[in-house]
Amino acid sequence: ALLGTRQLTLGAMCALVDALHARLTCGLNDVDADDAWVVHDAVVPWVVEAEDGKAITTSAGWQAVNDMLTRQRTRLLGFLMGSEEFEAILFAEQPKETPIIRRYQESLQAFHIRGLGNEHSWRLLTAIGTHRLSFEARAVSMSVFSSLEKSTAGGSDPGRGERQNWCFFKAWVAVTKTAEDGSAGQKLLVKESGRMLNSSVVKYREE
Repeated sequence: ALLGTRQLTLGAMCALVDALHARLTCGLNDVDADDAWVVHDAVVPWVVEAEDGKAITTSAGWQAVNDMLTRQRTRLLGFLMGSEEFEAILFAEQPKETPIIRRYQESLQAFHIRGLGNEHSWRLLTAIGTHRLSFEARAVSMSVFSSLEKSTAGGSDPGRGERQNWCFFKAWVAVTKTAEDGSAGQKLLVKESGRMLNSSVVKYREE
């Protein structure tokens, strides 16, 4: 929502970026990527492709915020694309709690990343092959969600009460495991036809 006027809102966003940049450059080491993505998410809707937002998007503070998130995203992408831990997850048909899964979780948690923000999360997802949902698929997911809301209205579904999160999961993942000689090897395909899960079921966050 606007903070009075657009001009006042942009002024507040500029002050927010400047404050983060000041903390980042003062040498106290009390700013991390969590701070960066929270600020980035707050500011980016007001400045993307906006002529009057260029004063922010061309500033040293905004560049520093983007640089921090880009470094985190690049590190995480390198882990997802080239680590033994992630490859073990892709090619393991085992129950959820196994030594392989735990090793993957611990490796991921070592990055100390709780989020990348909307823009950089989407850049990460597109880098590993994610595409935007089609209009038809969105219509189906909204229909399922609407039906679910009606069926659970007034119920005692476990979870986080008013903070309960519902997500519609539908996926088609194809992976080709490269052979030792560099040639294309085994092809694996996993399909999730589509289902609703809430935050009492999806208990993991960074994992």
